[in-house]
Amino acid sequence: APRPRPGDGSPIASGGGAFVACAEDAAGKLRSLYCFDREAGKQAWVQTVDFGRKMPTHKTNPYCGTTPAADGKHVVVWHGSGGLHCYDFSGQQLWSRSFGEFKHMWGYGTSPIIHGERVILHTGPGERVSVLSLDLATGNTIWETEERLEGDGNTRADGKYMGSWCTPIIATVGEVEQIICAMPNRLVAYSISSGDILWHCDGLGHERGDLAYSSPIIAGDICFDTGGFGGPA
Repeated sequence: APRPRPGDGSPIASGGGAFVACAEDAAGKLRSLYCFDREAGKQAWVQTVDFGRKMPTHKTNPYCGTTPAADGKHVVVWHGSGGLHCYDFSGQQLWSRSFGEFKHMWGYGTSPIIHGERVILHTGPGERVSVLSLDLATGNTIWETEERLEGDGNTRADGKYMGSWCTPIIATVGEVEQIICAMPNRLVAYSISSGDILWHCDGLGHERGDLAYSSPIIAGDICFDTGGFGGPA
């Protein structure tokens, strides 16, 4: 099925639907979530958010470079400065949240995840970024933990690039579930219940910038991550 604009987000399949985010216009003022019938391949519905203004992005990162999350009943999509939105599988909006402006010269691309009855979201990149836990049923904030950064969101104090596009992952360490997310210059683990930082590991930043592009990988008892722009692993 054709889409109006290209995008870097991945489609997902859940229940009878296939879901993908897509901008309607080249300026990214209209940001949509599409649902396609998995059997027929036909569009079932589309929900569009009218953000109303153009934001910067990189030429290789078209607007809506984010992947939705679904659990068979709810589908959640992050539109960056356009907010976080939750729909049922018929396309009915269940709730919507705005967390402010997230402006970066390379655009946005983090994705929400659903874990049980919660939505976990990393809002970066931008001048002010957080990891949030939200109630899946209502969209209410359970906790928010801000990452304090030195710089303007685009560049750090020495003028080198900075930003994180990391989608968080869930890991069980012992019997404790943790949220692990790469921030621009460090890897951080959060308590899933409180948002408290359980541990962090510096070292993702380097001479070309403080950048995190990808999610960490868990292999047995090892957590692996790498800094962006040819950064250290």
